[in-house]
Amino acid sequence: MIKPHDNPTGPAGARVPLTNVAGDMHPVTGGNAGSRTKKGLWQRLGGSAFSISVLVHAVFILLAIFFFIRWVEPPPEERVDFVPGGGGGGNNGSEVTHKIQQKARQMPSAVSKRIASTSLTAAFTLPDSSSDLPDATMPMEMGASAAGKGGGAGGGSGTGIGTGTGSGVGPGSGPGVGKGFIDTNPFGSKGGVGLVGTFYDFKRDKKGDSTGVRALDRPTYTKIVNDFTNSSRWGPSSKFKHYTSPTQLTAKVFAFKGIPDTSAGQAFQCPDTGAGMWLAHYSGTVKATETGTYRFVGWGDNCLVVGIDGKVVLDASDVVYTGKANEPLGSINLPGKPGAALACGKWFQLRQGSSLKVDIIMGDEGGIFSAGVMIEKKDSTYGRGPGGVPVLPVLTVADLEEKEKALYPFLSAESFPRSLFVAETPRLGAGDIFK
Repeated sequence: MIKPHDNPTGPAGARVPLTNVAGDMHPVTGGNAGSRTKKGLWQRLGGSAFSISVLVHAVFILLAIFFFIRWVEPPPEERVDFVPGGGGGGNNGSEVTHKIQQKARQMPSAVSKRIASTSLTAAFTLPDSSSDLPDATMPMEMGASAAGKGGGAGGGSGTGIGTGTGSGVGPGSGPGVGKGFIDTNPFGSKGGVGLVGTFYDFKRDKKGDSTGVRALDRPTYTKIVNDFTNSSRWGPSSKFKHYTSPTQLTAKVFAFKGIPDTSAGQAFQCPDTGAGMWLAHYSGTVKATETGTYRFVGWGDNCLVVGIDGKVVLDASDVVYTGKANEPLGSINLPGKPGAALACGKWFQLRQGSSLKVDIIMGDEGGIFSAGVMIEKKDSTYGRGPGGVPVLPVLTVADLEEKEKALYPFLSAESFPRSLFVAETPRLGAGDIFK
């Protein structure tokens, strides 16, 4: 009988451990009790912990390679837009470019037109605009450059941080002044070569208040003209209060068809002048380019008086205010002024290279204004052109370009030969030039 607490012995006296299963004691069968269970291949390779560690490290290595490639990849090439962002710099330029390009895509295609004035007071035709307009399908940056004809300057850049200022000069159009610009103001332009003109309004005093003088006052206007020409310097008399325009104009040709007399005040930047009772005085020193005997021929509605070295040599006014130097030559028909009275003045001598002072006053009592001065050489024969206008050289004090000559279609081409007089460069203050 086996005791419960005695361990039986196996072969060769070895002790066999007992196992209590369902209350019975059974010996553990098999050989060596300390032998281990057989492991699979995955466990023998280090299965669980090692493989997980390798997998995690592989994931980190792949992520590191991916971000490294993204980091060293060169950035995309930046598109450069040549449209400034203005003074603020920063991103304004790109925003403006985007808006302008959208606007350009919405623009209709340009239609070629020829623009011509039908007014009697306008004698010019604008060229075809189609060749000067940019293609609306272009980006606006290119279109603005393609439209650049006529001269002008401007532009700026402002990308990045800063004031974004800049400038550029070129022959294109835009803000600024163009090279070769032809001024269409018949009363002259600011600066340049010619006789310097000053505008006087006798209806207003120097403060702009009324003097009591009204338009169409012929007796008063006659006194104003005579006092003006009797002065050794050809200037307004202190007897008559007047307003002097701060703007002076320089002219090198003197020929006007019929125009409203208020055009003079507007030309001299005095739009408040109103009609009538004004004078424009042009004066300067010139040199004669030829030797000979000459006289002036002209017309004036109402006033045109020419003087050399302070003496009246032609009064072509339709009422002959001075009573001097006026020999009627009939009448001529001008655009806007049919039946204009034509007259000639006194003969005078010129010597090539000699200097002389020329004064011209023109004006109107009120209504339509028209005036012109031509030159006749003694013992020369001249014909008449359309409207009975003599084919005589127009008084010029500098040679004209072809575009300038085209502003006077009522005169023949023969009226613009080489200038008999060459004006010295006038001396204007900076305030006069840039007003």
